[in-house]
Amino acid sequence: MARVICLFQTKYLFSPAQSFRKFSHCSPYLKSEAGLVQHKTDKHNGGENNASGDGRPAPSYFRDPRMWEGLKSEVPDHTIDVATLEPSVTPVSSKTPSELICSYNRQSSGEIKVPGYAAIWQHPKLPVTVPRDPQDNKPETRPTKWKSLQYPFQRAFEATALMNPDFRLNNVDIVITRDMLQKLLVFCSKTRQSFRLKLFLVNNTLFVDRFFIEATEWMDTGHGQSFETGFARFPPGLESSTAHDRFLRYPLGDLSCMVGLAVDASYETDNKAKGVDRAESTPTTMANVMPQSTAAEVKSMFQRRSTNGIMPQLWFGRTPWLIVGFHNEGTFNKIKVTDAAALFKAWETERQDDLRRLTAFLAELREGVRKCGGKECAAIYERDPTSRVIKFYSLAETEPVLPVAVVERFWGKEGA
Repeated sequence: MARVICLFQTKYLFSPAQSFRKFSHCSPYLKSEAGLVQHKTDKHNGGENNASGDGRPAPSYFRDPRMWEGLKSEVPDHTIDVATLEPSVTPVSSKTPSELICSYNRQSSGEIKVPGYAAIWQHPKLPVTVPRDPQDNKPETRPTKWKSLQYPFQRAFEATALMNPDFRLNNVDIVITRDMLQKLLVFCSKTRQSFRLKLFLVNNTLFVDRFFIEATEWMDTGHGQSFETGFARFPPGLESSTAHDRFLRYPLGDLSCMVGLAVDASYETDNKAKGVDRAESTPTTMANVMPQSTAAEVKSMFQRRSTNGIMPQLWFGRTPWLIVGFHNEGTFNKIKVTDAAALFKAWETERQDDLRRLTAFLAELREGVRKCGGKECAAIYERDPTSRVIKFYSLAETEPVLPVAVVERFWGKEGA
């Protein structure tokens, strides 16, 4: 089978290309130490432990003005009170197999390779020592994966055009990332973190695109990334990859969702049995697309603790394997591999009410965009311990978010 690797240079696929404007998609972080200290003080004084004891934010509470940029009016067009939102009546289950829509590897050059392949788990002999993660991986110094995009979900459209040329989005209700689904699940149940979402509709398809999440402190990743890169390798032709992304379609209750995620590794059990170094023998071809059944999430821990907090990430990403490495100061002495797919049913049963509330919330988000005229709008939640009301605002300046060529390709000319 001949090797088929397609490099996309984004300016050539769709013309004319439309500039993706207005806002950055990366989360902002406080730049100065003094600002961080003030932010911590304001959080303490304005949060649930403030002096008044009533749980209301104090006047000095940190409020980033970027939350409110570009709004047409301070009066919202629509509101949703999540506290009073009734869960959907349709059961939410992972029983229906997911469908792979597209996959690709991001390159350090900004290009993508389609279909790509995740780094392959090497089943190393222990113990193995890895260095600490580099400090230049802090959010304010590392490049954002959104930086080079001309419009939202650009890479997904490009990869789908090659891998799945007959695919159309007319019957897709929601396009969203796994990370956003995790955050919205928390919001529907207990969150108190401010955020702003970028929302827009194409025909009946809602796109949920993160714009802003409340500033948080950077957490040292320790040895996590070094563990991933030291124990998994990209196959030939993909050595310069920085990540493997894919989009799956599966039902979330009565909603058809197209969900994007990054895959840490491909866990291929036959390597161990046959002693074959898969990374040295696998050609990257369209006929050899990585199956979702080998997708793995890789975590490192310096002590044993519950993995329950990882289940939403695994479930929304339909990731069947969890690989956890236990280490002491970077020396890994034990690797635990869990069949996460076997735990999906129990987890979704336990969280059924929250999952149904999430599907109801996603349907309401689509209605909120319609209340804003169906155009691009902002959905804003400002942290308040006494309320979970999200507000929808029309923007002062709007224009089509996706190029006409993209809309015609995936929805038909009537969609444009």
